[in-house]
Amino acid sequence: MSDIRGTQNMRISNQAGARKAGPVLDREDRAHDSESEATLLQKELDNSDERLSLVVQAARLGTWDWNLRLNELAWSARCLELFGLPADTAMSYDAFLRAIHPEDRQDVEGRVLTAIRCHTDYEAEMRTIWPDGSLHWVASRGRAYYDEAGRPERMVGVAVDITERMRAEEALRESEAKFRSLFDSSLDAVLLTFPDGRITAANPAACAMFGMTEEEFRQAGRSGITEDPRLEVALENRQRLKKFRTELTYVRKDRTKFEGEMSSVLLEGNPVRSFVVIRDITERKRGEEELRLTTDRFKLSLRGSPIVVFNQDLDLRYTWIYCPDVDCDTTDFIGKRDTDLFQRPGDAEASQSIKAEVIRTGTRQRREVLLFWRGMERRYDLLVDPLLDTDGKIAGVTCAAIDITERKRAQEALVRSEKLASLGRMAATIAHEINNPLEGVMNLLYLANSTQDLPPLTRQYLEMASEELNRVAHITRQSLGFYRESGTPALTSVKSALESAVNLLRSKIREKRAVIHRQYDDDVQVIAVAGEIRQVFANLLSNSLDAISDRGIITLRVSTCHTLRDGQRHVRVTIADNGMGIGSDEQKRIFEALFTTKGTIGTGLGLWVSKQIIDKHGGTIRVRSKTEDNCRGTVFSILLPIGSVAAERCQSAVA
Repeated sequence: MSDIRGTQNMRISNQAGARKAGPVLDREDRAHDSESEATLLQKELDNSDERLSLVVQAARLGTWDWNLRLNELAWSARCLELFGLPADTAMSYDAFLRAIHPEDRQDVEGRVLTAIRCHTDYEAEMRTIWPDGSLHWVASRGRAYYDEAGRPERMVGVAVDITERMRAEEALRESEAKFRSLFDSSLDAVLLTFPDGRITAANPAACAMFGMTEEEFRQAGRSGITEDPRLEVALENRQRLKKFRTELTYVRKDRTKFEGEMSSVLLEGNPVRSFVVIRDITERKRGEEELRLTTDRFKLSLRGSPIVVFNQDLDLRYTWIYCPDVDCDTTDFIGKRDTDLFQRPGDAEASQSIKAEVIRTGTRQRREVLLFWRGMERRYDLLVDPLLDTDGKIAGVTCAAIDITERKRAQEALVRSEKLASLGRMAATIAHEINNPLEGVMNLLYLANSTQDLPPLTRQYLEMASEELNRVAHITRQSLGFYRESGTPALTSVKSALESAVNLLRSKIREKRAVIHRQYDDDVQVIAVAGEIRQVFANLLSNSLDAISDRGIITLRVSTCHTLRDGQRHVRVTIADNGMGIGSDEQKRIFEALFTTKGTIGTGLGLWVSKQIIDKHGGTIRVRSKTEDNCRGTVFSILLPIGSVAAERCQSAVA
């Protein structure tokens, strides 16, 4: 600390000189010889040295002392360290200059000479080149001291490492240069603003977008470029989240408006500012609107149709789907493959093999596929085309799947109906051929039974044979009656038509060991086509037999009533069973064509045809059913008008 002590001694010497000149001391030799005063001054000097040493160490300062008369330069160990020099290095002014970067030497030397000549403090920031070639920055400050004649005697000062500060400043300058480059070259409008809405800077793209100069932006502020009420909510979100993105309507200088997407982030600092980017999305909005209209037209054209349209990528994962089924949640498909969706593994493999073939060959494929979907088997006509990207390369597949389940069922039902019609014609032919010899056999039995003195057992056998032949004859006549039935409405006994249906299904009744309960009022006649009414009763009775278990109960009721709708007299026919019942969802569709609850066994035509027949006769048919274990069963109720009204309605329908 000799350099520091020298500085303090010089200061004390100056102070002593001031005391000699002061009016308080009468004689100089009295202050000079005062031993007590010298002791106090020495203590003050020691304390000052100690405090200064602590400050220098804490601030990691290097100190230097330059004797200008002798041209001797003394550096502290820390000062040598700042220049990358060993602690035992002998320093001189020339050595100091050599340690400075060549580009900075002249400036530093000029500052030293100016400080000495002009009696001012010396300040300089310089680059130093260490012996290992690395570059560092040092800041130095000093002051020259002069004798009574004003000649410089010495110069003392401190030095500090500012390398990190200079690097930070350089990085900041580079960052600001990059920001300015991006700011000026951005194609989007960029604004720097204060949270209160003042605009401090606008890039060229912003000036072009709004038709304003940067100064006009400053004058207009945020309120001068948008009046959108959504802005208030957006600013609240920015204050809470420190950033936000929203779409707003903006106003140009000429008062024309456009849609823009604004992104904004708060920049921490004092003061806080915000960085705002605005992109003109007018064309994008126009494209989105056109796309929406196209999509709406597309969906409208498919509404109510059984067509599902979808896209899949090269990995056969769903990327987009449109399904007109309101119960179909399309989000369940996105990102998934057929193997994730279909319940039967074979279905997914078959479907994906078709699509993989299209991706491999680039050729359209059209196949019929059978899929088990939502608990039931459905058949689809699958059309698969390659999906091309903007470069014309295959990026996946686009598909249309048409549900042809009902069409296939209708075709199958038509085939079955043709077969049934053929069987009916065949049965009528057989019945006709049987009828003639049957009459001869019955006549012979009659004659044989009329013979006298027949043994009782023989007569019993003949009577039993006659009964069975009578039943065969009845069935034969019924078969011929179904085929040759007249299509003209006539008075028809409801009870007889119902019993005819029972007889027709006698074998099925015996097979199920069904119990038939009859509850008939007086025999009621209606104007109807007898064969058609019999067909309705036979369909309903056959369905009841299919629904009941062994020894099940079927109840047949015939009664008359007056309806509230028109006050006319009607006959009510009820066919009830204690079978398994029909679910509520199925009841809503029970009279639809081709809808069946019997799986592949049913045609889906019986109840549909029955309703058509009852409607044609001016009547109604209703169903009630329950499936609970303690109360199961189904009731079909038919209302048919009696009298002239029925004749008019039926005749009109037939015509």
